Amino acid sequence: MDTGNFVSPGDTWHPESAARYNGVSDMLNGLGVIGPSGQRFSAGESAVITCRNTGNTLLRTGSYVTVSENGTAMTAGFDDPCGVLLEDCPPGNSAAVQLAGLAQVAADFPRPPGILRLSPACVLLNSVGHDLYRNYFKVAATGYSDRGVITGVRIFDGGDPESTSAGLTDVGDVPVTTLAGTFQDGTLFFVRLTVPDTPPPSSGTNFYTHTFFTASRTNFPNAWEPVVLLAEVVGGQIVQRWTGGMIYWRSRFIIGFGREYNL
Repeated sequence: MDTGNFVSPGDTWHPESAARYNGVSDMLNGLGVIGPSGQRFSAGESAVITCRNTGNTLLRTGSYVTVSENGTAMTAGFDDPCGVLLEDCPPGNSAAVQLAGLAQVAADFPRPPGILRLSPACVLLNSVGHDLYRNYFKVAATGYSDRGVITGVRIFDGGDPESTSAGLTDVGDVPVTTLAGTFQDGTLFFVRLTVPDTPPPSSGTNFYTHTFFTASRTNFPNAWEPVVLLAEVVGGQIVQRWTGGMIYWRSRFIIGFGREYNL
């Protein structure tokens, strides 16, 4: 499972560090059953590549780096595509960066989204923790505190991130929304449909209102409210719970339209 150190039969055994040995042991005990990864690289794409440090600071072994789209340059950061540096790299020099598989990290906070934490010293890169949802009402973290707590989220169209629309519903379009705050483990992200009691204007334009809000498992919305759970914070990461694309409110709830008004 070690993607950085390969040996062949007859090679001299090289003891690994206590931190890595303990980290792998914790990971195996925690997983119980190891299954196939949820994300696979295309043919010819390596799990370890060589990148040049284009920043102005020394990058340390085990730190997260952001790799350029062409895979030749790197800077300190947590943006996608993200990898873990396998050796110290001064500015202007090149070094090996791991992009997939089991990796040892020097400090796991803040942790980039889509990276699964297995133990205090080990993470699984671009695998079962990877976020694959690319449809309406995608929820993604936009910022982290120095302790790895999510400080902002964006709700948008995962299939068209540049769109001003977060998604479509059977009662109208919903604009992109950002939420700021401190979102700990157990935070739930919802969208609510609000229908006024009074009849709409003759055109019926902008009659419905969509509102995004957060709650918790101990402060859950009432069952009769027209709300949909979109995502949840689990292990410091956003887990997408809604994966159904367009929301059909009329199929899920009985929606009132005000007196003497028929759609």
